[in-house]
Amino acid sequence: MLQAGAGVPEDSPSSDSHTRLVTVFFGANDASLLEENPKQHVPLDEYRKNLQEIIEILRQRVPSAQILVVCETKILALQKERFKDKATGRPERTNEMAGKYAAAAEETAKELGFPSLNLWRLMQ
Repeated sequence: MLQAGAGVPEDSPSSDSHTRLVTVFFGANDASLLEENPKQHVPLDEYRKNLQEIIEILRQRVPSAQILVVCETKILALQKERFKDKATGRPERTNEMAGKYAAAAEETAKELGFPSLNLWRLMQ
């Protein structure tokens, strides 16, 4: 499993694996607003590039597996506002920004020939 930029271990699944399906589901932190959460925000172009790289690694390591890109979900801004001593009254994530990242993931999957599940659109 790839997680939090940890990279791909040399002993990750390969073509002799029994893996039939791999889901790629990320973007919530990447879609954080730069002004409110610069530590987790990833620019949209870089997000696309990262997604392409992850899919290519999976394609090489597990060529027999199906890859499904699961897009960002709907964001409820009121649930994402900062709180306690760091309260700003402004959300660090918005539904509008999440939609941009979901669209980017969906487009990237399509360009690479893989299916996607756009949760953001389905949850509107």
